[in-house]
Amino acid sequence: MGKNTNKKSDGDWLLSNNFQADFTKKGEKTKLGGKGEGGIYRSKIDYVIKRVETGNSAYTPQNRKVENFRTYDEVLASRLFGELGGAVPYMCVVNDTDGNAYVAAERLRGAKDLTADDFKKLPLSIRENILSEQVIHAWLCNRDIVNADGENYVVDADRVVAAVDFGQCFFSGFRSVSGKTDGSKDDKIFVEGDPLLLIPGESDKHGQLYLPDSKQYTLNNKDAIANFFSTGADLDLQRHAYLQGVLRVLSMPDATLTAIVNKSLHSEEDKQKIIRGLQARRDKLVRHAQAKYGQFALEEEQSSLELRRVMHKAGIFSAMPGSVSGDAVVGWKSQYQNALLPKIIIKDDILYIDISVKIDKLDAVNNILAKMGVTTSKDAGGIIKVEVPIPAFKRIVETAVMADALQILLGSHEYKSTSAEAKYKSPYAGGAYKGDCSDGFRPVVSYVPSDASAGKLKLEFDERVISGDNFAKLLQEKYGLTKDVDYTLTSGEIIIVDPKSFLLLTQTEIGARKTAIVSENDKGQIMAGRLDPAKKGGASGFATAGGNADKPMNPRASAADEGGDEFGHAISTPEKLIPIGSTLHSREPNIFLAGPGLTSDIKRPIGYKEFKDGTIKYHSFHQFREASRADSAASFDRSSVMYYVKFYQQQIQQELEKLGFNDIIVICSKKAGTLGHVYIKPSITGGGTVVKKIRQADELVKVLTSRGIRYEKIEKISKQHNGAGNTEGVKREVFKVDAKLNPLEFLNILMGAAAVVPAPAPTPTPVWSLMS
Repeated sequence: MGKNTNKKSDGDWLLSNNFQADFTKKGEKTKLGGKGEGGIYRSKIDYVIKRVETGNSAYTPQNRKVENFRTYDEVLASRLFGELGGAVPYMCVVNDTDGNAYVAAERLRGAKDLTADDFKKLPLSIRENILSEQVIHAWLCNRDIVNADGENYVVDADRVVAAVDFGQCFFSGFRSVSGKTDGSKDDKIFVEGDPLLLIPGESDKHGQLYLPDSKQYTLNNKDAIANFFSTGADLDLQRHAYLQGVLRVLSMPDATLTAIVNKSLHSEEDKQKIIRGLQARRDKLVRHAQAKYGQFALEEEQSSLELRRVMHKAGIFSAMPGSVSGDAVVGWKSQYQNALLPKIIIKDDILYIDISVKIDKLDAVNNILAKMGVTTSKDAGGIIKVEVPIPAFKRIVETAVMADALQILLGSHEYKSTSAEAKYKSPYAGGAYKGDCSDGFRPVVSYVPSDASAGKLKLEFDERVISGDNFAKLLQEKYGLTKDVDYTLTSGEIIIVDPKSFLLLTQTEIGARKTAIVSENDKGQIMAGRLDPAKKGGASGFATAGGNADKPMNPRASAADEGGDEFGHAISTPEKLIPIGSTLHSREPNIFLAGPGLTSDIKRPIGYKEFKDGTIKYHSFHQFREASRADSAASFDRSSVMYYVKFYQQQIQQELEKLGFNDIIVICSKKAGTLGHVYIKPSITGGGTVVKKIRQADELVKVLTSRGIRYEKIEKISKQHNGAGNTEGVKREVFKVDAKLNPLEFLNILMGAAAVVPAPAPTPTPVWSLMS
């Protein structure tokens, strides 16, 4: 049913049958993403390309492709992991001219290994998410999750934690213990193995595997994995994480699993083995969860998670960390994981809600339940007894979760609650956090028939507030629902045919909690303000407009609002804003570019008080660089500006390719001291035993000179692999473009045109998925 726009399990599997020709080599591969030959290549965006194989010396270039399945294993595992909410770089397959398959993974901006120390310092909500992912790794039979140095998990510049290496999943996971060296597969461990043995802390035999030859084999980095994840998890967190991991695996219907596997490049026989193996491993995980935590453990955890969303919308939070203050409070409240997580206990067909650890919230929780129509009784110890049957309670909570999500969706698009009818009124006081859209229209959500455990879902709405056609448009845009397939529409009423899938969609799609905007003028200057250290807790430097979104399900409009709130300038025609990047796990665009003429100087009251007086204006990039050199602490509001210069890096790269320079690499610097400075250099290409440049700079010099572009030609030494398997230093000519030119100015000169708003580059394939 529909699709989750945050998930990326689809997309091209095979991007190239001659990647050396279709991609421009930029540099040698770093360790991030596992071992194996490869490099960093550019094709619109940068990819780390690597080969996954045993390295059998008997293989020739022509017969190495017997191990292509290892590449297919890694790409398929990454897509299944992403479909279940794990953060992953976008991965696909590229071939060389001999038919050998390589993994191409989008290079993550500013990524570094996530160490055990980094892990334990992460917020609880992120650690809970990563811990639950260990169940997904076990389901995929991933033998190599992480090591003592944190390799295979990375954290990027936006503090998004991602798994980047799936080279030992499925058939590939135990190739070194199968005893086979001819490239054939041993699927016994994957299909028949016990996934519990791969989960840290869930078995005293963690990582131990036995084959029919009675020999014992162990997980890669067994002890390091156990130590790594034990640093940030107490027993209660481990329980929540384990159950949530199983629920995540269970959230994938067989139809979705089959569809994703069938799109892979595996043989038909291997596809069927993978599907059967994953189904069997899923069933084993469920049995383990019930045996360890009780028959109703998964049902209890699911109800707890749904009730936490209700608590979030009602503004009932867990204890706020003492270090959170000021603007950070707004962000803290915007994250639903920080809401109270009630403990659900099912015993003798009665459901209890345990609030004893947060007993000061007892009355607030009980009052919300009463407003939702749940009859309860409570005791002094913090236990709420639900007096309605469990199925009825679950339907009440589920419909509340869906109504909350739809209220945020409609409120984000300016559909406000104007009806006086009581049935459209929210049970909450409103204003719990920025972006709760408490003034948004709230449809009535109910199951039909009301006493059915599996029926259909009815959405009632007021056509004076929103027309049926506009409601249908939002359901298509946000949830991928198709009229007359996923739902029917009549006057003031929508009937959803698959309530369970819709419930999952509304829990996963939480929108953009933060947005930002970069405004530029026709000279390529961008609007920014100089921070006042006295008002900003000692921080200096510059910032563009951005912050927590009032309209989380409409990030474009939220970004336009931020420009007005923080800079006192109006952003006209938000629909013309160009998406240039994302800091979200989902990679839904939340950073936008307002081109020349879209930002009006009307001097609205400024809501952000931490700028120095008179500093909000258009700045050239050389001014930012000069400020950074004068004050090393003067860092920039990095994310939005870094995506801005990356956007123009892509635009300039494409323009040079139109001029015939297919082996040229454009670098638009993101470092503080050289921010926005454009560099042009030849690509790296290997040949024989000595690496040589294949493109001379003569033609580029002619182009730059003919357009009056001043530049400085310098030489740099680059480390490159030679044909003998070693690295050597090779000189490369680098063109350093006039420092006074802003990126847009340089692009327009190259194009030989007056200042224009560039057409947006093709949107890169989303590289992250978001956990519900």
